[in-house]
Amino acid sequence: MLRRIQTITPKILSVLTGLYLFLPAFAGATGLVNTYASLTSNSGPVDIVEGPNGNLWFTENDGNSIGEITTAGVVTEYPIPTSSSGPMAITVGPNGNLWFTEYRGNKIGEITPSGSITEYPITTPSSYPVGITTGPNGNLWFTEYEGNNIGEITTSGTITEFPVTTSNSFPIGITNGSNGNLWFAESGGNNIGEITTSGTITEFPVATSNSSPLDITLGPDNNLWFTEYDGDNIGKITSSGVVTEYPVSTTNAAPIGIATGADNNIWFTDFNNSNIDQLVITNNNSNPLITVTSVSNVKAPDTSFGSAKPSANWKDIIAIISLPIVIGILGYSYYVSRRRIG
Repeated sequence: MLRRIQTITPKILSVLTGLYLFLPAFAGATGLVNTYASLTSNSGPVDIVEGPNGNLWFTENDGNSIGEITTAGVVTEYPIPTSSSGPMAITVGPNGNLWFTEYRGNKIGEITPSGSITEYPITTPSSYPVGITTGPNGNLWFTEYEGNNIGEITTSGTITEFPVTTSNSFPIGITNGSNGNLWFAESGGNNIGEITTSGTITEFPVATSNSSPLDITLGPDNNLWFTEYDGDNIGKITSSGVVTEYPVSTTNAAPIGIATGADNNIWFTDFNNSNIDQLVITNNNSNPLITVTSVSNVKAPDTSFGSAKPSANWKDIIAIISLPIVIGILGYSYYVSRRRIG
C-alpha cells in the first residue's frame, strides 16, 4: 500500500536541483551557468519559471517563500502567509500573475509581480497539490497527489475538483496536449490520464505493470512523452490514446524528469546512473534512438555568483528545468517511501 509522502528532505531537494541545472547544456541552450547564492539558508528552491516582468520566479519549499531573481542575480523573497506551506510548482497565469501549489498548505497560491500573495484553500483536505499549468481555457489546472483529483482554479479563485477514476492514482505531472485537453501522469495508477476542460477524464493504461509514470511533456511531434520510473521506459501516447514504450538503454535508470529540447528531441534524467539522456525522434517514430550523456562530462557551473549576467537563453533554460525538478523530488521520495514500507 502506498502512503502519503510526509517529508521532502533538503538532501533530495539539493540532489534534484543540481541534476536539473545541467539540462540546458544538452537541450539547445548555450552559455555559462552562473550560481547566485544570495537566498535564505536552507530555503530549498524547487521550481522556477520566467515571469511576465522578465525576471525568474521560484518556489522555496523549506524557506516558505516565493523568490524572484533578476537576470543580473538580484534576489527578492516574498514570505507565504501560511506557515510550512511547502510551495512546489509554479507557473505563469493568464492574468499576468504567477500561480503555485502549496504541497503541505493544501492551497493554490497567486503572487503578483509586485509580490502580493493571495491563497485559495482546496476543498479536499490534505490533497497535497503538486503540478500546475495554465490550461487552454484560461484557467489553472493542478494535480492533487493524495486527493486523487485534478483541480481547476479560475483567476478569481474558484476551485473545481474532478476525481480521477482509478483510486490511489497519485497524479503528479500535468501538461497541455495538442488536442486542447490536459494530460497527466498517474504514478500509482499506472495510467496516463486525459482531462477535457469540461472535466471529463479518460485513462489509458501503460503496458508495463507498476511502471510508475511521473512526468509528462508535449513533444514536437504533437504526442505526449512520459517517464516510467520503475518501468525504465520512456513512453509515448498519441492524442487518441495509443501508448508505445521505449526501453532506456542503461540498466536500472529510473527516469524522472522529461522535457522537449530546443533541438526538437526529448530529453530526460536517468536518476540512478547520473545521466542526462536524449531520445532522438525519427521521422516515423517507429524506432527512436536513445543516446546517453553522463552528467560528469558537463562543465560545472561557475560558482562565482553575481559577477556576470548569464549568457544563456533564459527561455530555453526555464522551459527545461521547471516542473521536472518537482517531479524528481516527489518521484524519489515516493520510491524511498514505498521501499521502506515494503
